[in-house]
Amino acid sequence: MSRSSKGDEKLPLGVYVQPGTTNSDNTGSDDKKHQHDGYVRIPDAKGRNTCGFSRPIGTIMEAINVTSKKRSHSFISKDLEECAKNDHNISVDEDATAKSEINTNETIQQKRTITEERLHPEEALFLHMRGLIRIEYNHEDMSTKDLFCRMLPECKISLAAYLAYAHLRAQGYILIRYSTERIKLLIDQSLHPKEKDSSTTVEGESNNEAESTQKAEMHNSSNNSWRQAKQKLSDDVARASPPCVVLFDEWNSNCSQDLNTRLAYFAYNPNSNFKRSNPGLPDFGVAIMPFHSSGARAPTFDTISALVTLCEGKSSDGRDENDDSITTASNEIPLRIATVADCGAVIVYGVTRGDVPIVVKRKHD
Repeated sequence: MSRSSKGDEKLPLGVYVQPGTTNSDNTGSDDKKHQHDGYVRIPDAKGRNTCGFSRPIGTIMEAINVTSKKRSHSFISKDLEECAKNDHNISVDEDATAKSEINTNETIQQKRTITEERLHPEEALFLHMRGLIRIEYNHEDMSTKDLFCRMLPECKISLAAYLAYAHLRAQGYILIRYSTERIKLLIDQSLHPKEKDSSTTVEGESNNEAESTQKAEMHNSSNNSWRQAKQKLSDDVARASPPCVVLFDEWNSNCSQDLNTRLAYFAYNPNSNFKRSNPGLPDFGVAIMPFHSSGARAPTFDTISALVTLCEGKSSDGRDENDDSITTASNEIPLRIATVADCGAVIVYGVTRGDVPIVVKRKHD
């Protein structure tokens, strides 16, 4: 631990939280517990980090004023219209036949969820190395050595995984931890787009109240589906496992084969309009592999093929994991492999599945 200088005190503060168990929603309303792998919370966040996530920490009740406006013909205008039909000498002023408006004000109590901005340890360390954040633990600032030698190991993040992450983030890519359910959640969200927010003022003819009510219910139902999909995406980011590094020795010895073929991240190209609540499908998947100058074994064809299969949304036997043809077609994304050398150098290259042409030799007569 180290004390911060006067200049560092002006930087945004991040508080390191060690791996442990917490409530699933942190509001005390749910008894379910969830094991997390450690994170850095930002108590006074001024904005949202593209690679961060928000978690609920409590709820409050607040009063909201709602104004309802209804239009209907006045009784006076109806009487004048009847007289005008019976006696053509009577003229009806346009203002007299104007529709009257009735405004009603109502105050309702609405529950609002308080959220907290959080970062995965690799993103927090990346920002720290760029001088954009200071991180403390138990009210004491953590030095760079503390972050590398303590925070990363405690959160099960290897040095190779961080170096690959920092290499891509420095180029502007947006990285989200890989999870097996994320692609499916993204496609489900695209099937429930958010509708335009309805105004707090409801206008409609008195004889169309039933139709207006039906439209409002359909609008609320659609937005509720979108909010549920948004919450599932946020939960998926928060609960994603630490980035995986493909270890060839474990693969070749058939140890933890399923775990060892996981991708590390989903990546998005640099985009100033990126939204965490509606990110869309990723541009490519990222797998991390070590490169040893001592001549250790290189990745086998089966290893790389299994990683490509993950990006194609297929199971290990080549079958599509999703029965929905739309989901299956949208699930295929390119693969990028980030190799990390002993010296810390990172090289990223793309891998695609292709057919090798067959050369048929003609027999000489």
